[in-house]
Amino acid sequence: SDLEGGVTDVPIVARAEPHDNDVYANRELTGDDFPRLEGIEELSGEDCLEASADYVGIAYEERVYDIGWLNPTSETWALGDREVICFGYEMQLQKISGSIRGAAE
Repeated sequence: SDLEGGVTDVPIVARAEPHDNDVYANRELTGDDFPRLEGIEELSGEDCLEASADYVGIAYEERVYDIGWLNPTSETWALGDREVICFGYEMQLQKISGSIRGAAE
């Protein structure tokens, strides 16, 4: 579902089934005030990039997988949302079978 164009639910599928994205980390942001839009994107992206290195097992520049993230909006932040969900996906948008954990590609 969505809240003013944002994602509120992320469907879960078995990793054995072909899927678009592989969630590899959940991060909690801190603070009382919502970071400006550029700030929250930067914080989320840096956290997700750092977490992806150990998960995939190869440098970002050498991978066939890119990363993305879902982060709180100002509306959900006001409701107590601080969660950033980090996910990887195949750059050519091919389905992923299994997990990208340790894929080193």
